[in-house]
Amino acid sequence: MLHYLNGQFCADNFSFILPDGFYLETVPELCYEEGFGAWTPDKQNYIEWQIEVDCGGTKEELSKLFVPGTGMHLLEDIKEVEVNGVRGHMAFYRMRTDQVMEMRLGHPRGAHLCLLIRSGGNDIHALLETEDIKNVISGIHATDLD
Repeated sequence: MLHYLNGQFCADNFSFILPDGFYLETVPELCYEEGFGAWTPDKQNYIEWQIEVDCGGTKEELSKLFVPGTGMHLLEDIKEVEVNGVRGHMAFYRMRTDQVMEMRLGHPRGAHLCLLIRSGGNDIHALLETEDIKNVISGIHATDLD
């Protein structure tokens, strides 16, 4: 269950925001106990936030997605990433006609915040440079990092 407090969704030592103007997906393909999906203000690109517990390493968890037969194909090597002091990994891949960026940030207490951005057929790298997506990423925080 997510807790909404002071304009942020919180669970398992992570918080994140749903930026102004986004559309909450009310009929999602998948339902998450601690997460949800939304569409960018232009309704062209889909974002999912999910918090998971009892995970392995962030790179290991991402690598599990790319076994033969899943229909997901890496566009480049998995990279290290850091957002607001939280470290993890990100992968760029193709899924059907969409390009996807999936980021997993690991909290020292074991939880991961998973952020998935699906491009709606557009270039995923260009999408990451938009103000809307920069707000999504900068809105991720972790507590008790020490």
